[in-house]
Amino acid sequence: MWSGKQYKTSVIVMPTDEGRILQKIVQTGIEISSISSEKDGLRVIQGNIIDAAKFVTGAEYASVYIKEGNSLRIISTDSSLEDMIFLLDGEGIAPYVARTRTIVNEPDLHVLEEREYKYRVELEEKTRRRLDSMIALPMINPGREGIVGVLQVMNKRKDGNTVPFDDQDIELLKYLTSQGAVAIENAVLHRENGRFLENIVRCLASAIDSRDPYTSGHSARVGNISTRIAEEMNQCNDYVKMVGIAALLHDIGKIGVRENVLMKESRLSGKDMDVLALRYRLMEELMDRSQVGIITQLKEDLSFLLRMNGSWEHTDIDNTRLRKIFEKGVVRDDIYGQSYPYLTHDEYMILSIKEGNLTPAERAEIQKHALYTSRILREIEFPTHLQDIQHFAAYHHERLDGSGYPFALKGNEIPLGARIIGMADVYDAVTSIRPYRKPFSSEDARRILRKDVEDGRLDSDVYNTFERIILP
Repeated sequence: MWSGKQYKTSVIVMPTDEGRILQKIVQTGIEISSISSEKDGLRVIQGNIIDAAKFVTGAEYASVYIKEGNSLRIISTDSSLEDMIFLLDGEGIAPYVARTRTIVNEPDLHVLEEREYKYRVELEEKTRRRLDSMIALPMINPGREGIVGVLQVMNKRKDGNTVPFDDQDIELLKYLTSQGAVAIENAVLHRENGRFLENIVRCLASAIDSRDPYTSGHSARVGNISTRIAEEMNQCNDYVKMVGIAALLHDIGKIGVRENVLMKESRLSGKDMDVLALRYRLMEELMDRSQVGIITQLKEDLSFLLRMNGSWEHTDIDNTRLRKIFEKGVVRDDIYGQSYPYLTHDEYMILSIKEGNLTPAERAEIQKHALYTSRILREIEFPTHLQDIQHFAAYHHERLDGSGYPFALKGNEIPLGARIIGMADVYDAVTSIRPYRKPFSSEDARRILRKDVEDGRLDSDVYNTFERIILP
């Protein structure tokens, strides 16, 4: 494939007959019309046009100038000229051709008299080559008649000498520039549409993440990691793009999860803990001042419950003490006939959650976000080359052993893109701060992911790639 860096060859391939020349033009037209959607497609198209222009005319050098707003950007046969910018109202030959849409054919660039343009000798200084004969043609889309750029071909060689370009060269290059203009315009449009889609996706992902300040930037980080893994695993450009977009959208289903569940910071809510604390203060008031030991125990129990409510993990000792508090029963107020439990059944069940802060019902609700992601994305008509985005995004919580959700898929039922996103998602989740725990270190994350691989939940090839390029 053309590298996009340099086009000059050591041997000039001279056209031998009209058939070969026409074949080259047709072949180039077919090639450039089919690569507009590739990564760096615009640069590849320009390279093909340059190669064909040199072939059909026997020229040493060629350049394509692309119109960008009020300027021309050059892609040249020489890397020293790449990405040079020329203003459309400048006095050079290419800006003149773009402005006037006329063809310029100069047999000797160093003998220009009474012209409306000037030859920029500094081009020779940059390339360290003498440029003599030159032809420049406007690149115009025949269907839209808009100027797309300029094709400039220099130093036509014949019998070892530099000679002027002739009328046949002009006619051949006209065909090439019209084909090239259409392909370049399509490539530019494809690139702009792609950027537009990616910007929308990023804004949408950011909006979803912003519902919870602790997950801000999560989707972007997962997208970056996932894209790097897919590229390292030598996936094609469209596949990498699907993985990147799917990663940005993998949590879009969280829009269907209740905010108080999505943003839950502790086992019992702040309001519920306030009720519990108030109840303990009332229980203290009911005690005789002489019952110092009981009052002290109440204070210690409340402090313990507050710690239990905000911690990430409970030990067996913690749960044993929690159960004993629950089993104390109630404190009775004989005057008003009220009973105050040390812990209600619901409080005990919620506080006894061993890991995390979600009840089984809340966890099930959170897990539904993957199903909601599937439902949302299947309503979007993605382009044909991006059709798998829905599955990559919706399956990021599926696991190879069938223990994942929402569809309990196994093995090859889970596409590679979803496996990649799943790996990146776990890593970012465990290494990010949460209200109920500190972030895990990279080494702890390595241990967690490696165990999931060893237990058959995560993909070993994806992990090996991930470990090589992401983990320090």
